[in-house]
Amino acid sequence: LGKRMTLQAGIRFDNIQPTGIWTTKKNTVAAPRFNWSYEVMRDLTLRAGWGITAKAPTLLYLYPQNAYFDLVNFNRYSSNPKESLVYLTTRVFNTENPDLRVMKTNKAEIGFDLNLGKKKRLTVMAYHEKTNNGYDFDYSFNSVQIVPLEIYDTISTTPGQKPEVNTNTDSFVNFIADYMMPLNFITNTNRGIEFDFDMGRIDAIRTTFILNGAYMQSKSVTSDYTIMKKQAGGRDPERIAVFDKGRGKKYDRFNSTLRIIHNIPEFRFVVSLAIQTIWMERERNIGYDSVAIGYISRATGDFRLLDKAERDALYNGPNTTSRAELVENFAEGYHNVEKWKPVWLFNLRLSKDIGKNFSFAFFANNVFSHQPLVRNTRFTTNYSRRNPDLFFGTEVTIKL
Repeated sequence: LGKRMTLQAGIRFDNIQPTGIWTTKKNTVAAPRFNWSYEVMRDLTLRAGWGITAKAPTLLYLYPQNAYFDLVNFNRYSSNPKESLVYLTTRVFNTENPDLRVMKTNKAEIGFDLNLGKKKRLTVMAYHEKTNNGYDFDYSFNSVQIVPLEIYDTISTTPGQKPEVNTNTDSFVNFIADYMMPLNFITNTNRGIEFDFDMGRIDAIRTTFILNGAYMQSKSVTSDYTIMKKQAGGRDPERIAVFDKGRGKKYDRFNSTLRIIHNIPEFRFVVSLAIQTIWMERERNIGYDSVAIGYISRATGDFRLLDKAERDALYNGPNTTSRAELVENFAEGYHNVEKWKPVWLFNLRLSKDIGKNFSFAFFANNVFSHQPLVRNTRFTTNYSRRNPDLFFGTEVTIKL
């Protein structure tokens, strides 16, 4: 579009399990994208981009294994094996999700490149990225089945023989068959700003300095209801709790890396040091309401929403078995913000060229083995080590 502006655009089309170019057994998705740049002046260029990327589900999500339940109709155990007898009914459920959609990520970014003299360059880029229809295995309304189970009873027993059983009792109990299935269950949102400042080479000391860093904020939450069967003493509840959407985590971090690269051309030797600093890091749980918004009835299999008065009663009511079915208890501190103080990490690399075709390098990550023990702010009795273990090694490169 001329000397000062460029525009690139494209589109990608995916057909998952195709039956033709445009027809499919599963899904099709179009992913457009474009990149734009404009040279405002000789040393300043503006940049922007937008695009969609799609990730097809793996075979694990497309063809999950069936769910099996062995339900006990009758069970009589005796120390004499000839007198023991068990009747089972096996139920099999197909866990495939025919409504599984393709995971898509929308990303937009804008920034600039600025040349500061002949050797220095600053690049700044802000971005916003949102992923919808993230894959996960979890429970849904379609994967909670109420199964009537007939209970047999004993007609008569004879020592040394198996009991005579009535298999037509018309006595039933409802069994809750709940299983995980592939779902579009996660929504991820990432945004932030990144910078890269190449300060150029200082010839007097033959050293180059490069500073880069980023502030990022990410949020990952559920995009569907959380279904929870809370058993008491191994027994199925009368109500299966349904909690609201939006459960997840929010994470913030600001970090920088200063790279110092020193050359000794007489010996064909390069020393580089990377100083990584995490200035701010924090995490918190969000959307975890302790009281369900509704429940699935074990008696009928129907879903019922709770009104405000019923939920308020659960917040303040006594801790009964019935209340425990619809209330989730969290550990003290679960909703606190977990935050850490700044921490530094030093990585060293030494490299040398030997001849034209051979080079040797030694590297050490966390060269000072700095691993401070830090007490958690969420659970104050827990401690964690910051920084990875000291790791070192060598690299040999041969050019043929």
